[in-house]
Amino acid sequence: MFQVEIEQSGVIEPFRSTEVHSECYWTTTILDMVPEGTWVQKGDVVCVFDAADVEVLSRKRQIVLIKYRGRLDNALHNQAIQKTSNERLQAAEFAVETNTQSLLEYTEGTFAQQLEEIEQKLSMLAQEMQLSNDSVRQTEQLWVMGLVGRQTMQSEVFDLLKKKQKHNDLEARLRMLTGFTHERSKLRLRYGQRDAERDLIRTKISNALAGTKAKLTTLSLQRTVKIYERYHRQAIDSIKACTLRAPWDGQILYGNS
Repeated sequence: MFQVEIEQSGVIEPFRSTEVHSECYWTTTILDMVPEGTWVQKGDVVCVFDAADVEVLSRKRQIVLIKYRGRLDNALHNQAIQKTSNERLQAAEFAVETNTQSLLEYTEGTFAQQLEEIEQKLSMLAQEMQLSNDSVRQTEQLWVMGLVGRQTMQSEVFDLLKKKQKHNDLEARLRMLTGFTHERSKLRLRYGQRDAERDLIRTKISNALAGTKAKLTTLSLQRTVKIYERYHRQAIDSIKACTLRAPWDGQILYGNS
């Protein structure tokens, strides 16, 4: 039996080939590799890289990612509270309405009522003084005629003096009310109204700034979380890339050239 061998120089290329290489982002070392020429089946491990350093880096990045996710949750919660919480604004609006109502109540109610009461009392006292004055004149005539005693006449005169004094006191009270108390009270109530309106404006501006700040903080943290998610995903993908598997059945060839 003879064996016939045919030799010919040239380049032999596989009918179908696939490059299998590591997608690890960081430089690492080979721990194990299937010898060249070995026949493998689809899914078999053909090469293993050292992923220890990448795993440590992945855990660190995961810790940072968890921290910033917590901050983002707090920022979203604060933003929601800022949108739904209007207690200060409602209090400021209530203060404006209260001060406006107090000013209206005083100018059209309290002051008008006090003025009317004093004027009515002055009118009544004027009438009483007129009657007392007429009575004193009659009593004087009767006293001259000897029909009444001096004590009776003096009593009526004293009563007239008391009514005059009361009338003078009411006139002084009226001048104080219209000239000083009314203006001072009106000025105080107007100042309270303006101060409440300014506080309402400040509250609206403060709420707007707080809302803008909360929104900007949330956006900043969202961008930060996305960055660290990408970093962590890069580390996870690199860990997976440290294990190379055969894409299908075939023979291992080292890609040295």
